[in-house]
Amino acid sequence: MGTELAMTSDPTPMQIIRSLVENDAVDTDKLKSLMDLQHEWELRQARKGYAEALTRFQSECPPITKLKAADRYKYAPFEDIMRTIRPHLQDAGLSVSFSCEQVDGKLQTTCYIQHGIHREEHTVTLPVPEMRVNATQQMGAAISYGKRYALTAALNIVVEDEDTDARNLGPVATITEDEAIELQEWMESLDVDPSRLTSHYGIERIIDLPRAKLSHARSNLKKIEDKR
Repeated sequence: MGTELAMTSDPTPMQIIRSLVENDAVDTDKLKSLMDLQHEWELRQARKGYAEALTRFQSECPPITKLKAADRYKYAPFEDIMRTIRPHLQDAGLSVSFSCEQVDGKLQTTCYIQHGIHREEHTVTLPVPEMRVNATQQMGAAISYGKRYALTAALNIVVEDEDTDARNLGPVATITEDEAIELQEWMESLDVDPSRLTSHYGIERIIDLPRAKLSHARSNLKKIEDKR
């Protein structure tokens, strides 16, 4: 009686291997080649599953609304973003994790997106903000910024009203949202009224500070901090 392979019309490599082994129709070298083929097949299936999961997540995840107030504008902290996207990540079978390390005085943050055995990663490198009383708080702020940017980039998350590039293309380039938050929180840590900064530079809001004045503003806050 000839060898018969009990397989489906479109067998997987593992089904082929199992049928050949059961019928004693494969030698060691061929078995190794088939196992390598099975491994490659599993990786392709994992990539396909990841792409489908990411598509599902992006189709269901709503835009992130900025809720935290700073000066006279709002932003979305990392914790708010995670709170919004967590159920959609779970529904899609996705998980996120992070790693951080200092590289040339800056913080390098990597966001890992996992689905089954497949993992994608996205890395951002940002300066450590000059905004805190001590080094621990300074690093904590940098980690929060890094996670936020790496996560939104990796998953293409939309944060409503986040783009301030149009404002910065005007005749006078102004500071970014994160830099305004940096100054706002630094002043809070020093118990300095933000109006001292806005009145000194003749602006209505911290975020309207000309970029050319940022170093000067930081220097003034550092002097206040050194006197404490």
